[in-house]
Amino acid sequence: MTTTIDLSDAFYCKVLQYSIKIGSKKRYTLEGMRKKILQYIEKRGAEDDIKRSEDYMEKILARLSELNYLNDEQFAKDFISERLKFKPKGQILLNRELRTKGISVNVLDKVFTEVGIDEFGFGMKALLKRNKRWESFTVYERRSKAFRFLLSRGFKIDIIYKILDNCYSSSSYSRVF
Repeated sequence: MTTTIDLSDAFYCKVLQYSIKIGSKKRYTLEGMRKKILQYIEKRGAEDDIKRSEDYMEKILARLSELNYLNDEQFAKDFISERLKFKPKGQILLNRELRTKGISVNVLDKVFTEVGIDEFGFGMKALLKRNKRWESFTVYERRSKAFRFLLSRGFKIDIIYKILDNCYSSSSYSRVF
């Protein structure tokens, strides 16, 4: 389904070119691109253009989606994989970050079921990196610090307790750390 494009409107063409330019450099959500386009229109548009900005917005966003510059599902998948690669976080925090970027709950639910995050593995990985800093503390202090650390990273409580039991039980403590 292609959208009808009014190429005789010079300002519309400028805004479309701008959005394609920034969309090709970096991935945006629909909401993020909407904000960028509004900023551009307010900065460079005449009074008449600003009044018609909603008209521009819907046409441009439809065209960008058609050209596959905007895809919230793909954005969420890429965002999750990048976050987990460099700084492991739990599903709760990832969900919150993506919601602030304007991705809907339906899309997030679908993406999280498709991706299937191994929170236990990522939590262990994050804790192993951090635990070296806590060597001078007692086991009780390490456990409480680990709990707060994992909670701040957005891991679910039941996953945190599994990780702590795995790491700080008396029999496995020496082999994990």
